[in-house]
Amino acid sequence: MSHPLRLLQAFTVFCAGLYGLFVFMGNLMDYDSNYQFVKHVLSMDTTFEGNSLMWRAIDNTAIHHIAYIGLIIAEGIFAALAL
Repeated sequence: MSHPLRLLQAFTVFCAGLYGLFVFMGNLMDYDSNYQFVKHVLSMDTTFEGNSLMWRAIDNTAIHHIAYIGLIIAEGIFAALAL
């Protein structure tokens, strides 16, 4: 006998995994558009003048790529585990 709550939980995890797969594939197929967003966030290039937290801005292009690839890998792992 199947339990409706268990089926609903399994379906919810499946939907989350499917969403993760779409995000993962989107980042692989259109690398540059989302990379630009990650670069923008890590560089902190739109913070207000005189921000005392600018010491933590990352301007190294290699680190931008490493961080973005790490995000893509994490999305892929999430999708695989959830599916």
